[in-house]
This record gives sequence, C-alpha cells and structure tokens, in this order.
Amino acid sequence: MRGQEIYNKPNNKAGFDIKAIGDVLYVKAWGQWTLSEVTDLNYAFSDLVDEKPYHAVEYDLEHVSALDTSGAYILARAIRCDSKKCFDWNLTGADTGHRVLLEAAEKAALGRLPPRPRPWYELLARVGEAVTRFGREFYDTLVFFGRFFSVLIRQIFQPHKIRWKSVVAMTEDV
Repeated sequence: MRGQEIYNKPNNKAGFDIKAIGDVLYVKAWGQWTLSEVTDLNYAFSDLVDEKPYHAVEYDLEHVSALDTSGAYILARAIRCDSKKCFDWNLTGADTGHRVLLEAAEKAALGRLPPRPRPWYELLARVGEAVTRFGREFYDTLVFFGRFFSVLIRQIFQPHKIRWKSVVAMTEDV
C-alpha cells in the first residue's frame, strides 16, 4: 500500500489528496469539482481509490470552491457499497449543498433513484412544522408575559424594593 497520494490538475483548478489510515480513507479535495474540470480527476481519483483497502471515508471539502453533480459523483466513488447499504462516510468543511449532492451520488451508487417529490405530503409536513413552531413560540411568549406580570405585580405591592438607579440606567441603554 502506498502512502499519501496528491493529484493536481495541470491547470491547478482542482485536485485532491488521498491517504488511507487503518480502514479509513481520507479524501481532501480543492478547487472546482464541476463538469468542465473533472474529466482528468475522474480517472486519477478512481485509480487511486480502487487500490486502497478501507471501509469508511472522511471527506474534507473545505477548499472546494464549486461542486456539481458530476464532481459529487466522482467523489462518491470512494464510498464502498455492498448489495444493501453503503459503508460509513463523513463530510467536514462543506455546506449543506455539498452534503445533499454526495448523498444523492451515494444513492446512485446503490442504484437507487432519488426520492420522488410528494407535493401533498411535503405541504402537510411544512404546515405541521409551522404549527409546531407557532405552538412553541406561543408557549414561550406566554411564559415571558407570565414572568413579566408576576414581577410587575410584586413590584407594585413592594415599591420600596425597586432600584430606581438601575431602572434609569437600563432605560438609557435601551
């Protein structure tokens, strides 16, 4: 087994660094992983990944400036799958869009189609989430007003305990 492998495209627009430590393959990518840039990366990446023994993949995409479906598909080739599931992989230094693309590419590696959009279900799910969020906010508002009025009533019946200097200072700050 060879150690760390680094590949840079001749135009330096994209590249990757691969190393296998134990049964984990560490993949650090940089540059533009888009259709226009990944042709050379495809063969180099596949060749280096195929020769390494591992069962999990750690991706570092912090320095990837652009990633599209083709780039995600090439990166997902490092995820090994059996007939029922793919092995573990983790993603650091990337945004949600990168994660979504890699998950879709992983499902494609298993031969599964991406989930079909279900407009009625998604609409009802969003309405349910909004109602739940409204309920939480309504509860929090009631708790706030309950605390406020309990302190206000306490202060009305015990005005000698009010620290007027603090009230004036806070009023000025507000």
